[in-house]
Amino acid sequence: MTSNFQRWKGIMKAYPFEEKRLAKWTPPYIVQPKFDGVRCRSLPIQTGPTGNETLLLSSEENIIYSVPHINQILQGITAELDGELYCHGMSFEDILSITSRTV
Repeated sequence: MTSNFQRWKGIMKAYPFEEKRLAKWTPPYIVQPKFDGVRCRSLPIQTGPTGNETLLLSSEENIIYSVPHINQILQGITAELDGELYCHGMSFEDILSITSRTV
């Protein structure tokens, strides 16, 4: 898989919710809970005329290799996604341990 990807620009970080912040925004807006997961960016990478792969990157821009089942599910999606890798009931340390593996 190639590692030619565009560096993150204008990354939005989670902040504690303050209702006064909503007063400054123009609806519609989306607010969601912050889970204790690992930040992940999914990038579709063109690998040929008809194929593509999904590259998963951490917030430090390290490639995440340890969740191939997620790569497989995202393979047909051509949009860039930004979110968290999270498993309910699993500690942040365990999630970080899994997503940090390189083999």
